[in-house]
Amino acid sequence: MKNPLRILTLLTITTFFIAGCSTTPMTKESARGIPLGRVVKRELLAPKANYAQISFLRDSGIVGSAVYSSLFIDGERFAELDHGEMLTIWLEPGIHTISVNMAGEQNFHKEPNDLVRSIEIDAKSERVYNFRIGWSLGQYMFEASSSPK
Repeated sequence: MKNPLRILTLLTITTFFIAGCSTTPMTKESARGIPLGRVVKRELLAPKANYAQISFLRDSGIVGSAVYSSLFIDGERFAELDHGEMLTIWLEPGIHTISVNMAGEQNFHKEPNDLVRSIEIDAKSERVYNFRIGWSLGQYMFEASSSPK
């Protein structure tokens, strides 16, 4: 029979390793706001009637916290998001490609890249769109959801 203490130690180390490769999801209430100095297109911050509301929440945690996430709309950078932060913008209705570069690069890369994710949405004024940026089990993630206003 194998040494139970050795098995327990290995199991504990494995659990900490897996947990350490993930970030913690944020809520709108617990996230920090973003400093205006990291918003390139400040006109997107003003609420506008008949525009879609879009929120970005970046998970908190150590993984990826050394760099900002560069946010893009239709290939144009508009902000840099740090871990544990949230940003809400208002976007004209229509089809848009929302992208994030986890490497903090300020240039948009059209080529597929492990650290760049894009999601195409058909933005509607009567909906709220939420984007989550984080890491799970060593994989970079960029998820979207929407709900009625």
